[in-house]
Amino acid sequence: MRFLTGAFALATLGSIPTATTHAQDSFEGTVTFEARGERGEASEFEYSMKGKRIRFEPQDPGTPMYMVMDLEAEVMRMVMTSENMYMEIPIPDAEEEKVKESTGEPVKTNRTDVVAGRKCEIWTMKEGGKSFEMCVARDLGTFMQGAGPMSRNATPAWQRELRKGGFFPLRVVEKTAGADRTVLVATKIEQGKLDDSMFGVPAGAKKMSMPPGMGRRP
Repeated sequence: MRFLTGAFALATLGSIPTATTHAQDSFEGTVTFEARGERGEASEFEYSMKGKRIRFEPQDPGTPMYMVMDLEAEVMRMVMTSENMYMEIPIPDAEEEKVKESTGEPVKTNRTDVVAGRKCEIWTMKEGGKSFEMCVARDLGTFMQGAGPMSRNATPAWQRELRKGGFFPLRVVEKTAGADRTVLVATKIEQGKLDDSMFGVPAGAKKMSMPPGMGRRP
């Protein structure tokens, strides 16, 4: 489905959080992101935070669904709004999370920048033979991207290290010999109270059963 392969399928950030991952309680609001694929295709999604609840929603009329992670209840829900249905997936414990070793740990450059009006620190890192530059904020909590129920990819080690620090990426750039490619960039940050209903399941939505073998846990 496009929901799983578009805005959420960012190669450098694709991981499901662990139940013990740090979550920011102070910031409440929505960050709008633009993501770009290797062929330049662009997609936009909103990332909303309230306490220990996070909502991802692609801004595409052809993708009528959203994903909510409740870190306190240790559960993730994928809601297909057009069909009024949802799937529920347990968030794995830290010890259950598979870790994929990186070719190098993140390196702080001691440089800063401003993205979408927010100050961020510039870090560099290598993963899968590629080099990336990431500008991360410390006052927005920890960015956690939901994986689809069929995802079995291991989490890169550097992602876990950054999550421990409560870092929130506002820009991710793949560094190449030619033109650099912006993988992810925050275009708008709106701080303010969000309605609890944003982080729930619509009334009357039918819960789908997970097929055998799908998901992170049996």
